[in-house]
Amino acid sequence: MRRLILIVVGLALAVTLGWVSPAAATVTTLTPTDDCYTHNGDNGNYSDIRNLAVKWDDRNNDHMRFTYIKFDLSPYQGTDLASASLDLTTHSGGHGANFVYRLWGLDPDAGGHTWTESTITGANRPAAISIVGGVGGQNYAYVDESQTFGNQALLTFFLADPAVTEVLTVGDGDDNFLSFLNVAKEQNGGAVTFILHKDRHSTNDVGYFHSKEDPSQRGPRLNVTTVPEPSTIILLAIGAVGLAAYGRRRRK
Repeated sequence: MRRLILIVVGLALAVTLGWVSPAAATVTTLTPTDDCYTHNGDNGNYSDIRNLAVKWDDRNNDHMRFTYIKFDLSPYQGTDLASASLDLTTHSGGHGANFVYRLWGLDPDAGGHTWTESTITGANRPAAISIVGGVGGQNYAYVDESQTFGNQALLTFFLADPAVTEVLTVGDGDDNFLSFLNVAKEQNGGAVTFILHKDRHSTNDVGYFHSKEDPSQRGPRLNVTTVPEPSTIILLAIGAVGLAAYGRRRRK
């Protein structure tokens, strides 16, 4: 028993001081539970269309299109994600050039997280919210239904040619993106919603991404990385050493 205690204490000290590397990180790729775009000015539902459209139109608010993507992160509640990234596949049907996209997170303290791809429309999409501070002091949600948005998108990324098909990986190494996920997944049953739109200073053309319903291309994917806590590693070690000690005693 004394030897077992010494082994466990030694292992705990080694992990704490960094002398022993913790268990390898686990990367899991998640598919959305729901993804769909909405079209301002109509009550249509576009879940049967295999792309996700995004459009900003300063001339006519009814022409605006927003993409909604929802993931279920309930299995990761209570566990901090070590890193995360989002994969989006561009659709060659896009036209125009030099698109600037902004990715927002729906405020976990607000309503609207129960939307589904089969029922969301331009009229009932999660209502815009005016928030002060937001999650972790950041305005993660867009601010109103007009052409004004909050000043803190999770991510901004650029696409020079939307007429090509390519996989864009965004959010990797971004602290805002990761902190939003770690806060948002603890509420609303683990449902986390992203909203994609074009920057108002971008062109008025439409940009497209492949949805999860499109079998020909990869739809949105969320890649999350978890690393076991040192305490978990130590408990596993205690169990292993205990089993070894029990086996040795039985052999005697």
